Amino acid sequence: MKKLLSIVLLAWLSSWAVAETRSGTDGNISWTLDTESGLLTLSGQGEMNYHCLTFVNNAFYSTAPWAGSDNSQYVKTVVIQPGVTSIGGFAFSYCTSLTSVDLPTTLTTIGKEAFEDCTSLSSIVIPEGVTSFESFAFYECTSLTDIKLPSTLTNLDWYTFKECTSLTSIDIPDGVTMIGREVFYHCTSLTSVTAPASLESIDENAFEGCTSLMYVQKIPSTLSFIDRFAFKGCTSLAVFTLPESLKDIGLEAFYGCNSLEIIVNHSTLSFEEGTRNYQVVCNAKVITTQDVVGVGEQDGLKYYVTSDDKKHIYQNTGTPTALTLMDDCVEICKMVFKSCTSLTSVTIPAGVTNIGAVAFGGCKNLTSISVDPANTCYDSRDNCNAIIETATNTLIAGCGNTIIPSTVTSIGEDAFYNFKMTSITIPEGVTSIRKNAFSWCSELTSIDLPSTLTSIGEAAFKGCSALTSIDIPAGVTSIGNSAFDNCPCLTSVDLPSTLTSIGKGAFDSCSALTSIDLPAGVTSIGEGAFWGCSALTAITIPGGVTSIEKDAFQECTSLTAITIPAGVTSIGEAAFYGCM
Repeated sequence: MKKLLSIVLLAWLSSWAVAETRSGTDGNISWTLDTESGLLTLSGQGEMNYHCLTFVNNAFYSTAPWAGSDNSQYVKTVVIQPGVTSIGGFAFSYCTSLTSVDLPTTLTTIGKEAFEDCTSLSSIVIPEGVTSFESFAFYECTSLTDIKLPSTLTNLDWYTFKECTSLTSIDIPDGVTMIGREVFYHCTSLTSVTAPASLESIDENAFEGCTSLMYVQKIPSTLSFIDRFAFKGCTSLAVFTLPESLKDIGLEAFYGCNSLEIIVNHSTLSFEEGTRNYQVVCNAKVITTQDVVGVGEQDGLKYYVTSDDKKHIYQNTGTPTALTLMDDCVEICKMVFKSCTSLTSVTIPAGVTNIGAVAFGGCKNLTSISVDPANTCYDSRDNCNAIIETATNTLIAGCGNTIIPSTVTSIGEDAFYNFKMTSITIPEGVTSIRKNAFSWCSELTSIDLPSTLTSIGEAAFKGCSALTSIDIPAGVTSIGNSAFDNCPCLTSVDLPSTLTSIGKGAFDSCSALTSIDLPAGVTSIGEGAFWGCSALTAITIPGGVTSIEKDAFQECTSLTAITIPAGVTSIGEAAFYGCM
């Protein structure tokens, strides 16, 4: 019994010994720590001393007397009294039990690593008057979910909230001009950020690894620079707006942003394929100038919503057969349904005002197309089984059952790309056949071209592997690059006297072509124009030709005779290579 009483008494005395009030002074600051409640109170006038870290018993501690190895484990609540103007560097670093902080309105600065590794701190209100955070101020505060920033804040230094993995959203106040390097690095729970109206630059790696970040709200017209890797690995980022003020984007600014499909571009920067900036946003499905307010998906169709509450379809992820679009759809972006071989019929609603290039190219099983009669931009006149741009009379999408109306003046880009058809009649009145219009129609054996035709676009009949002959009418002045490339059954081509130029690779790999008469008006023969025409035996080059580009007749292995006029001043490299 005496032994038991001694143990209880010893435990009570130990408890009493631990529960104490500790205090001291450090420069301008007086402090008191109640080890039982965990309340740390600091008071004084002016700045707090700058401290650093020390390593004791395999752990880091601040050298601040209230947060050293003897005290840090007790600190749960911090109250800083009015009069204190700054929180010194490392002031509360590694106070891992700290859950609550009350800051005074006299405060102006929070120092370097002041709250580093305060892993139990879940929320904090920064008072009005604070103008700056020094680097790493809240580094690895892994429980911090909410922080209210004051309107007086002007600076977010490097690494301020780095590895704050529980932070879900943050409003950055107007007045902040730069989001510094790695400020939100690996804030993996951060879903949205509201940018300040004063923002001028986003530094490198600022949001790297923010894998939950979907939107940066209210990007201002003051932003001029986004540095490299700024949003690297933001795998949930879906939409980003580039303001008109933007002058430059660092390489790989959006590296690994695999969900970034929509870029709203109000800047003067170009994102055309082949440009430097194209590499920055190469994952984007859509680059638009319209303000995007949301994204969604319906029946396998991804769309974005603009401020007028209209839907713009930008990607097809399904295998539709009979396609009827939603009534509030106003746009089908380029290439949305390209090569969708499951598609058999399409109905375009009245509200659609824009259909992008090649939207239905290569839908080779498509047999029925109709446009709502109330549509003012597009039509399917005369039940033609095609989509016609009403204002220009351009047929932009056809199918295997299309009958081209006599009112059509142009066959659009990829209009019949890779369709199943053996023949088609192009009516009088059509003046141009554009790029890829009939390319890879591998079953097409014959086509009648109208006398009104003046131009044949790039790759217009490329890959028409069953086409045997073609009569190009008078009036055509140019044959585009690769226009009849890879037409291996083409044996006869009748060229008009009006022709002046033959494009690069125009008859490349037409291996059955035995002869061709070049009109007198031709002045140039493009690079590789007749490359691989292995059955071609003789050719006379007209007197008006001044240059034969490189590879023009390369691998014409049956060519035994060629006449080159005196006016030719240049013959390109390998122009007759392999002509044995």
